[in-house]
Amino acid sequence: MDEDEKSIRLREIKYGNITLIGEFYILNQINIKIISECVDFLIFKDKINDTNIRTLCELTKKISKKIYYEDNSLLMKIINSIEDL
Repeated sequence: MDEDEKSIRLREIKYGNITLIGEFYILNQINIKIISECVDFLIFKDKINDTNIRTLCELTKKISKKIYYEDNSLLMKIINSIEDL
């Protein structure tokens, strides 16, 4: 594997892990702080791309009901960042 293939594979693993973290959050296995860090990673302005946006939308779709009641400000941050794109 060359460096480009490795970086692409590592990026795919990161996005898969974020999806898994969303599942753990729904099952109350992790707290809201970890979700917040995942969101910050996905909306980092210098590295925004289609995969980040897609992963953020999928994560938001999964956790939106629970996060609405637990931390509405984080949900508003996600929605505002998606609107800005």
